[in-house]
Amino acid sequence: MRLSRRKFIYSFFISSLSIACQSRKSTEVSLYEFISERTRDKLDYLKYDSTVIEKYYEEYKVFHPNEFRNMKMLYSHNKNKIKGSYLENRFVSRFLMSTDFFRTNNKNKVKYYSYYYPEMKPCINPFANLS
Repeated sequence: MRLSRRKFIYSFFISSLSIACQSRKSTEVSLYEFISERTRDKLDYLKYDSTVIEKYYEEYKVFHPNEFRNMKMLYSHNKNKIKGSYLENRFVSRFLMSTDFFRTNNKNKVKYYSYYYPEMKPCINPFANLS
């Protein structure tokens, strides 16, 4: 069977596209695992449900696509550059502001309310009694 130039280019394009999609998805999954592990390490004194970080991570991707893209680039090149970086500290501090951390003591479970984004919702008060 003879392979024409058009078929060769078409098959090359399809195979490279599938490889790119798989690597992108695996990088995102491993980035989530890395970020959640780093957040758990930094906040090891807190009690919270396992889904709290996942909800926050999904909203973080929506509200800060540029920072998320930078985190993905850093992670794909060298994940040790994220440790202790501005991006990691901002991720963790916004996570704390999105919970009722400042209203509870360390014995209670921390609940996630909504993403803390003062540029979008300037009137949000993390000290408000929402229950």
